[in-house]
Amino acid sequence: LLEVMSSRPGPLQLEALCRLGLLLDETVGGDTALPVFERALTASLDPAILSQAHRGLAQSMAYVGDLRAAAGHADAAALAAEAAASDDLLAPALGMQALVRTLSGRDDWHEPLEHALALEARHGARDLDGCPTACAAEIHRLTLELDEARGALSSMLARSLDHGDVRMEVWSRYGLAAGEIAAGRWDVAGEHAE
Repeated sequence: LLEVMSSRPGPLQLEALCRLGLLLDETVGGDTALPVFERALTASLDPAILSQAHRGLAQSMAYVGDLRAAAGHADAAALAAEAAASDDLLAPALGMQALVRTLSGRDDWHEPLEHALALEARHGARDLDGCPTACAAEIHRLTLELDEARGALSSMLARSLDHGDVRMEVWSRYGLAAGEIAAGRWDVAGEHAE
């Protein structure tokens, strides 16, 4: 359905491209989502669409190894969200900006993450995947701030169960298991792994 909608000119085409890109990134992985997001960037001047496409490119590129490009897209996503005057877009854009900065070994990730989490607390999260709490969980797990990671991942697990989001439930349990292994709590890690 997303492929059909993204191929038909009209008001839903660009939104469908961004959704399709996220779906490809999460299911197929690698660089399969990059051309979809790039197509959305070249087809739109709408800052809301640009923010979503840049955030998607930042996420994809961060995991396929082009951190410099990912950082540029994360910054562009935040700027476009600000131009769109949308806290719903700014929160995940800032969360992704913080995550990409962390993955890049930068230490200036705290401020965008705190701002993102404050926006999420005020407005909620449109999607669990890529929400500021998910970014915070990954950042804290990567920086071995295990108590903070546990708290964010536990929150994500509860929210995924409430929403019936099996994919985010699995992601949360994986993160909790990995964090508990790092903390040396094998029994708790085993419970999450099962």
